[in-house]
Amino acid sequence: MGRSRVICAAMMILFNISCSLVATAHPQAAPDKSAALPDVSEVVGAWITARQWIEAFEVPRLDDEAARVPIPDAHGISVILRHRGRIVGQGHDESGDNLMLRRAVGRALSNALGDQVIARLPDEQRTLVGTSLNLELEVAGQFLPVPGRTFEQISRRIVPGVEGIALRHQQRWAVTYASQMLAMNTATNLSGLLGGLSAELGFMITDLRRTQLQDDFTVYRFRSVHLAQTSNHAFPHQVHRSGKLIMPYQVNTQSLRTTAQQLVEHLKTHQWPLEPPQAGDPDYSPPPGLRGDYNPIVDRYHPIVAPPLDQALTAYALLRYAKSRLADDPQSAQDAIAFAQRILLDLTRLNDSMQNTRAEPIASAAIVYALLELDNREDHDEFESLLSDSATRLTKFLQPDGTLKQPQPEGDPLDITPHGQALIAGALARLHVLKRPEVPARESVRAAIDAAWNSLPDHQQIGLLPWIGWAEADYAKSMVGPAPEPTRLERLLRSLEASLIRHEIRIEPDLVGGLSLTQAQAGSRPQATAQTFRPAAWMARFVAGQDNMEPVRIKALTDGHWLTIRFLQQLTVREDSKWRFQSPKRSFGGIQASPWDSKQPLAAQSMGLLTAAETLLALQEAHNH
Repeated sequence: MGRSRVICAAMMILFNISCSLVATAHPQAAPDKSAALPDVSEVVGAWITARQWIEAFEVPRLDDEAARVPIPDAHGISVILRHRGRIVGQGHDESGDNLMLRRAVGRALSNALGDQVIARLPDEQRTLVGTSLNLELEVAGQFLPVPGRTFEQISRRIVPGVEGIALRHQQRWAVTYASQMLAMNTATNLSGLLGGLSAELGFMITDLRRTQLQDDFTVYRFRSVHLAQTSNHAFPHQVHRSGKLIMPYQVNTQSLRTTAQQLVEHLKTHQWPLEPPQAGDPDYSPPPGLRGDYNPIVDRYHPIVAPPLDQALTAYALLRYAKSRLADDPQSAQDAIAFAQRILLDLTRLNDSMQNTRAEPIASAAIVYALLELDNREDHDEFESLLSDSATRLTKFLQPDGTLKQPQPEGDPLDITPHGQALIAGALARLHVLKRPEVPARESVRAAIDAAWNSLPDHQQIGLLPWIGWAEADYAKSMVGPAPEPTRLERLLRSLEASLIRHEIRIEPDLVGGLSLTQAQAGSRPQATAQTFRPAAWMARFVAGQDNMEPVRIKALTDGHWLTIRFLQQLTVREDSKWRFQSPKRSFGGIQASPWDSKQPLAAQSMGLLTAAETLLALQEAHNH
């Protein structure tokens, strides 16, 4: 016990320091006074006891005094055991007595014994497994009832990945913890989770939106103290959804460069291996381009081959990143250019089954953006041919009003989203600036831009960024005088200012810097996801180019953008968060869909890299002037 007390004292010092830093830098992270939480020091002590049981791979008998571990204000305990990111055991208990830790750990160890890998080990090795496991411990505070008549109404009042949920029917309970939601990536569908809890209690509710809960059902939410290890030898740290909180003072130009470089390295993991996965396979040839969205929970990519739209946007982001690093890191820039060229070459060689996909106008627009950014495309006939084909495809179906007509008589109807219409308009405007022979007259380009504006009502036009902003900027280059749509762009700017999450969200400090882009429903909180980086990519350089704007406003917008860079770094898988995933190498550096959703969409990677690149380019331009 002497060694444990020394370790506990050292860890308490570390925790007190870290907690004081969080309270100073993020006052909104203070505890919610409406729900009593266990003291962190008590949870650390419980964690050390649980760690000792796990390393011995044995728990004391329930009637043994050593099994009693009191934790004041604890109403439930969840234990998750991992081996190199893979979950091998789980257990939880909500009895409310001082045996909760013993029961939860015992269930997790019993669960681990059923793991296929552990079960195959010889007996003498199985007892040593505990030393190689990571311990994740969540201790729940007070359970608070949540008002609402349907699961959908109730789910809007729960903070995903921060609060656990419990469902009670008479004296029977079903519970899921925040750590379990994050481990299985189920926090994106809280109403579905509540439906699953009702099934555990023997009730099937199929219509989660309309079915009224009976009076003997009550839904509860609860917050917790959540500790985890980055490795089996590491001290635990407090977990807040996607990882440790990034403080605003930690964000600067160098940290942004590091984040961008790590993101480029992550994108390389989307490439297919050049060598056959199994040695000696003579028929192996890698599919074209990149794999699709990555799910780090199951270590899989879907779809197997990323759509040409996502591949082209990735190439464009890589080329913009290369220009932002050409001066200070030429080797990284050249590597990014070579990577983008490989993607674009694969787009020219897509097999027959992908030809129709590549022919979509939206994909063609993204290909145009990427190829126009490639400085040496004239040296490659394949690139010039692909650019000419893509540009021709954009103009082929362009109507006088700027929209795209349906292909007749053959072909499926075009499904052009407003965001896609803006991307097409932007590509046409960029072709027009460079006086490409395939581009139509300036009036047709203007009509395409106006059609994009008109595709959404005013309050939703943020969804057209970054392409609509870049389309107006490119179109203005062919005009004499100011940009033709200053009123619309100013409205977008004000909408972005209003949607920026600053320092008001007390229990969700990881959202600071994100943009809440959807209309919040009654009773729900503002939310921000990786969709933030679409408008942020435009904002990065737009503000820097405004010579007529008041300096005070420029500073406020610039400070707000740096908060958005903080949010970008928060969503990035770092050293302190890759422990959660089966493949730390593939997940590291990737951008998660949201703080509560660990999936890594390829589109989020490209837009995040574009945001970083445009910010670095704006800093270079400011320095040069």
